[in-house]
Amino acid sequence: AKDSASSKNNHSTPGLDSSILASEVDKHDKTPTKTQIEAKNKSEVEKEKELEEIIRTNDPSLNENEVKTAARKLKDLSITLSFGSWPGAGFMTVIGAGETAVAQLNRNHPFYNDLYKLIAEDETTKEAQALNLLLLSFVRAENEMYNNSETIEMLREKWGSKLKQFLNELNRM
Repeated sequence: AKDSASSKNNHSTPGLDSSILASEVDKHDKTPTKTQIEAKNKSEVEKEKELEEIIRTNDPSLNENEVKTAARKLKDLSITLSFGSWPGAGFMTVIGAGETAVAQLNRNHPFYNDLYKLIAEDETTKEAQALNLLLLSFVRAENEMYNNSETIEMLREKWGSKLKQFLNELNRM
């Protein structure tokens, strides 16, 4: 299901080929997800605005036309990647945008700077796609386990904290 959607480095829709692949596989999984349930209470306009906000966060330099075009690429995806920036130890959070579960990676976390950015610089490599699929698979699992969201959020926070500690130690070596 290779789509020529990805370029070497796509800032507005990172990991798009991986997101397309994962979403295609997801079509066969009928397990209800938190994002699907929440999307039922949203209008089409609300869903579009949420996707556009994801694109703006990924690449603030885009004009409105470019934002809308990029957001349309995400509309039919069940899961995708995004970038954000926040303080603390969390390297990833999961948010719903439209009907899409979004793994938002923290640009301020050592994972992003020491690993993700290096591997995913060329999104067409098998290594970049595998790393993206690792993250997307976690997001899908989390999205299915919405009844345990508090526990999952604690796990994600602890995972980010430990990852930060381990990467900081690795960088001291």
